[in-house]
Amino acid sequence: MDSTSSNEGQDWPLRIWGLTLLGGLSGLLIYGITRPDRFGSNMDGAQWRMAIATFFGVGALLLGFLVERSRLHWSAAFAGVGGLLVALTIYWNGPFDSDIGGEPWRIACAMLSVAIAAPLFQGWRDAQGAGERRRWAIPYADAYRHAWTNVVLWFAAWTFVAVCWAMALLLGELFRLIGIRRCRPRTCPVN
Repeated sequence: MDSTSSNEGQDWPLRIWGLTLLGGLSGLLIYGITRPDRFGSNMDGAQWRMAIATFFGVGALLLGFLVERSRLHWSAAFAGVGGLLVALTIYWNGPFDSDIGGEPWRIACAMLSVAIAAPLFQGWRDAQGAGERRRWAIPYADAYRHAWTNVVLWFAAWTFVAVCWAMALLLGELFRLIGIRRCRPRTCPVN
């Protein structure tokens, strides 16, 4: 491993806060675009809303995996193109309320192609920074390392989400065990 990737967190302490802000803002943006209380079962523009929400979600996810202090604009461009690819697949896979839509293999193929292209892009980007003479060469060792790093990060993130949900469910069951129930608005006693 080279010194730039092993000291990435030490050289760029705002990376963690930037990724946290990126995740929070993209989550709020996706919620604002797809709000069920605002749109309900209204299917007018549902394809556009889902495609735009997918663009922001996939773009933020890719940028989270690809972000690097040097060549930040390259990573942002790749994340935008990957998000656009999946968003257009979502848009063209509709209409969502008919029988012809709902073929998930197209979306799965788009996500898989972006997931395969990400470590190849990371290896190519690192080779360009290392002074590689061949402009379009992708070193196998770098692409392999990035592929496994991305897989481990993906599963670690979902493990963290699962632990958080398990803790929330356990806390809810603890409240139920000691007799604290969720109060519905019409049945709540007024104190």
